[in-house]
Amino acid sequence: MAEDITAGPLLPRVQAATGRALASGALAPIGTDEEALHDGGYAFRLRTVASLARKEAAQARARAGGFQQDPFLPPYEEGLHVGAVPPAHVGLLNKFPVLDDHLLIVTHRFQPQDGALDVADCEAFLRILRAGAGLVFYNGGEIAGASQPHRHLQWVPLVERPPLEAAVAAGESLPFPVAGERLPPTWLTDPVTGAYELHRCYTRLLGAIGRARATAVPDRPGAYNLLATRDRVWAVPRTHGSIAGVAINALGYAGWMLAADETQAKTVRTRGPLALLAAAAGR
Repeated sequence: MAEDITAGPLLPRVQAATGRALASGALAPIGTDEEALHDGGYAFRLRTVASLARKEAAQARARAGGFQQDPFLPPYEEGLHVGAVPPAHVGLLNKFPVLDDHLLIVTHRFQPQDGALDVADCEAFLRILRAGAGLVFYNGGEIAGASQPHRHLQWVPLVERPPLEAAVAAGESLPFPVAGERLPPTWLTDPVTGAYELHRCYTRLLGAIGRARATAVPDRPGAYNLLATRDRVWAVPRTHGSIAGVAINALGYAGWMLAADETQAKTVRTRGPLALLAAAAGR
């Protein structure tokens, strides 16, 4: 049985797995240039990709070879498997990380990425946060930035508070719809019981952003991003996957923007992150 990676401090486990994966060549980090970008009083981080060639080449080889296997089902690619995340998930390294120590929390069995999260997802959510101070985020559907149809939460360690988390916590007026609630410490202390509370919170947040019944398909709430730290959880609806060629996922609503090249970076600087985030959320 795989080791439970939430049984102790998470970051050292992920760092050790990352070191092994880098040494073996299993990991293919995407280099970026980072800059601070101020907009509306918030200090955004803009990362511009130095080259997507390695990722695009790997994806092209997979398509050319007719590779259809779900990469989130076993057998996992050697070197990317970190361990188990109870009750029903597994931790895998992101093969093409832009951020250091980027962990994917993947369901053991296929569940749709555009489906509503269940209590087991919420328990995994809390166990990861309890084990490692960081940001857990979820891209609810392709329009919200998901690149795989198999359900996966994501975690990255934090060295500073995300700027937009502070704005949500303070109730500041943002140019896009957002709903947030405090995450009580007791939910982290007892993630089994806390999972039910988090699931009720999640349902409230989807309702507040107009995603409780956004589609006619049962358990398909419509596109949204969900983010959480140990202090707060917040959600944003999505209507567009990209704006002016700039793809946006949940990290944008934390305050971290990504540009695939210098042309996109110029768009982010010119239009401003807040305008792009607002447009992607339907404003």
